[in-house]
Amino acid sequence: MSPLPIQQIVIRLKNMTLTKKQTTLDRFPSSQELYKRYSLYRFNKVLTFDRETNPLLYPYKIVQNKIPRYYQIAAVKNIIEAFLRGQKRILLTMATGTGKTYVAFQVAWKLYNTKKSEEFYTLQTGLF
Repeated sequence: MSPLPIQQIVIRLKNMTLTKKQTTLDRFPSSQELYKRYSLYRFNKVLTFDRETNPLLYPYKIVQNKIPRYYQIAAVKNIIEAFLRGQKRILLTMATGTGKTYVAFQVAWKLYNTKKSEEFYTLQTGLF
C-alpha cells in the first residue's frame, strides 16, 4: 500500500509568506484514531468511542419519523460540546419555528441516556 500524500499549507500573516509542505502517511487513520485526535483537539481529553457513554455518539430520539434538520444537528452538537468542555450555562438562540424545543429535547435525551446529567433547567421567555 503506497503512502497517502497530505499537503499542509501554512500562511504566516506577519511576513505574508505562503509555505507549502507535503508529508506522507503509511496508512489512513482508523475512525477511532480520528475521533481520539478530534477529542484531544476539541476537549483536551480523550472521549470514549462508545455510544452508550458518549453523548456526541448517542443516537437521536426519532419520533414519528421526524429526523433532525442539518442546523438542528449542528446545534445539538455545539451544545453538547460546550457541556463537555465544562460550560454550565448555554444559550440556545434560533429563529421562530426552527425547532428550539426539539433541539433542547435531543440534548436532554442524549445527556440523560449517557448518564452525563440527570437535571435540566430551561428558561423560556416570550415577547411581552
